[in-house]
Amino acid sequence: MDEFDPQGVATALVLPLRDAARGVRSVVHASADALHPTAAVLPPPVRNLIKDALQHADDVREHTPFRKHPEAAEIEAAAVAIRDGGLPLAATGPMAVVLGYGIQVALRRSEGPRLLVRETVLALAATDALRRTESAATESERAAVIAAQLTRAPIAGPPPLRGLLSAPTDEERIARAVIAAVVWLLAERPDDPQDEEKLLSLAIALVGKAGDDAIANINDTQALSDALNSLQGLL
Repeated sequence: MDEFDPQGVATALVLPLRDAARGVRSVVHASADALHPTAAVLPPPVRNLIKDALQHADDVREHTPFRKHPEAAEIEAAAVAIRDGGLPLAATGPMAVVLGYGIQVALRRSEGPRLLVRETVLALAATDALRRTESAATESERAAVIAAQLTRAPIAGPPPLRGLLSAPTDEERIARAVIAAVVWLLAERPDDPQDEEKLLSLAIALVGKAGDDAIANINDTQALSDALNSLQGLL
């Protein structure tokens, strides 16, 4: 199996992953067989990542056990809250809703027992996180503060009752889902709002392959900021 080397991919790609994926998707549907002819021109690790992401993007809307897919205006408001941070705290609502959706999609894509986002806990954690971003100097630092705060709160866990018999919650799995959702919102919004699921799927696939630095530095704001900035650049 081809290893995913973020540095090597960054060197090999002349376009961000989202643009490479758009080129693949514009020619063919995202079935494994149909993707092969066009995707073959990409470096193998990039081809595999894009193929995996696009294969999952189409069923996100139908099968994700979370509220309706966020509207374009909600996603934009959440992205602004991530980028700008601080006040007004009214921005917490859309940010929590959209992050919750992204985190739930990422959890569903990950391996392990079923985990559900706890919307109330997430909203409270998001409010606290926004308050803490006021001293952050850059967009990626604000995103790092928000991601770190969310991973410290019990924002996801097993379904009710089932949790009584389950093993302890996988904190790294939840942290990776949080990072993926944050990277999604840090990215430039697509021209077509219908492409948001594809962009989210690419973020999930990217963090799954290249997110170890972010996970390892979840409690170090500057190192996490650098890792998020790097992931955003790849996306």
